[in-house]
Amino acid sequence: MKQIKMLMKLLLLCTMAVALVYVAGCSDTATEPTSEVVALSTAPTPVNKELLPNPYDWVGEAHNDGMDYMYTNLAEMEFTAENIEDKTESLIRDYLTDNGYILEGLDAVKMGMNIGRHEVIIKREGSRWDSVLDSVIENSDLLEKQKYYLSQISQLIDDQLPLEALDFALKEINTSAAVEELSEVDLAVILTASSVAFSSSKCWHEMSAKWENMLKSKLDIPGFTLDKWVKADIAGAIAGGIVGGALGGLPGAGTGAVIAGTTASLASLINEVLDYYF
Repeated sequence: MKQIKMLMKLLLLCTMAVALVYVAGCSDTATEPTSEVVALSTAPTPVNKELLPNPYDWVGEAHNDGMDYMYTNLAEMEFTAENIEDKTESLIRDYLTDNGYILEGLDAVKMGMNIGRHEVIIKREGSRWDSVLDSVIENSDLLEKQKYYLSQISQLIDDQLPLEALDFALKEINTSAAVEELSEVDLAVILTASSVAFSSSKCWHEMSAKWENMLKSKLDIPGFTLDKWVKADIAGAIAGGIVGGALGGLPGAGTGAVIAGTTASLASLINEVLDYYF
């Protein structure tokens, strides 16, 4: 229950951070985040074994299936800048319900929508965090070992590795995390985030041009260019995994990661459109 309360506070913290930036601007006196989120004592346990498969690969695959579903349906319907967010939320709820991704006790879709919105605001206004992912890692009720590995995943996205190299590096992280003294649910938060990190990177690599062209055509915004919101997707997966794990154990962790990770992906995309349009 403590994890649930802490994660609910996260969205409030994100909102407060954005509000402070809006009032104060990018001040030179603003508090800067520490360069090392986790102390060196949390360095990973050395691993001398074959790389392990990720049992949560299905989470990332479900994320990409959801993005394909959304693209196909939006491409076939009429929408405007005024109603695209509502239509997107309705469609993602349909996809999740139809595929059995239901988490009792939490509206993880709303959580993902908020995370996606805050990622766009952080990119536009600036913040003490570089992304909403950094905020989630810092402010969630995570173990230091979890923060270490999740920060490593975040850094891999910054490094912009080719997909094959990213896949290998994530497998190394997964294998190292698997031998740590972590509960199955705590480990699941890392592994689901890793799964979404790879699948989201693959999705944006393959589909960003199609999304961009479709949105330009539908909304008549010829100068629009689409960013890649991988970190928002990972942040959603972490937040959903924490609360889902607290509510429903291992199945809940995976389901929460799918719901919030996919929704955060769509919310960041749509809010980028709205930010450009308005």
